[in-house]
Amino acid sequence: MNVSLTPELEEMIRQKVESGLYMSACEVVREALRTMPDHDRLSRIRHSLAESRARYERGECVELTDELWDEIERETKEASRRGDPINDDVKPTAR
Repeated sequence: MNVSLTPELEEMIRQKVESGLYMSACEVVREALRTMPDHDRLSRIRHSLAESRARYERGECVELTDELWDEIERETKEASRRGDPINDDVKPTAR
């Protein structure tokens, strides 16, 4: 596979290798590709937060009480038992 890079990207890669953090340009590129899923997840979370803030500013939110949290956890467990896919970004975690 051949990839064309801008001079700026080539320079960035060269600097990473020269810093000693990476042994080769290939290592830099592989590391960048490995971090893409995290970057994508962070972008989705930022987008979700922006949407949530807009809903809050419009007064479209409810208070997150212990009872509501328990209901969310129950619904998630039921969906999981049914085999429904649950987005990792919104799965409840232990409190």
